[in-house]
Amino acid sequence: MYQGRLHERKDVALAGNIRRSEDALPGADCEILDLSVGGAKLKLPMAIPAETAVHLGLGNIGEFAATLAWSRPPLAGVYFKDGPEVMNEVIIAVALYGT
Repeated sequence: MYQGRLHERKDVALAGNIRRSEDALPGADCEILDLSVGGAKLKLPMAIPAETAVHLGLGNIGEFAATLAWSRPPLAGVYFKDGPEVMNEVIIAVALYGT
């Protein structure tokens, strides 16, 4: 269960894609509003309940497992299942190459 933010987030304006982990179908486009090695704040086109396992796609960078920590439609916060060392590399890739 989500225990609070552990990492500083930076404001961003990135296009993403979100889908529930159990869904094999393509997800829905979303906006990534802030990002850290621990998680992100998203603007979603639909309501997804807190504690839902999801995959967050970051364009050409890849798709990352996460869990919704909170949901107040249209906004939601996720925490990443990959550790900070992995997500740090993702953030560097986003900074260098965009999505």
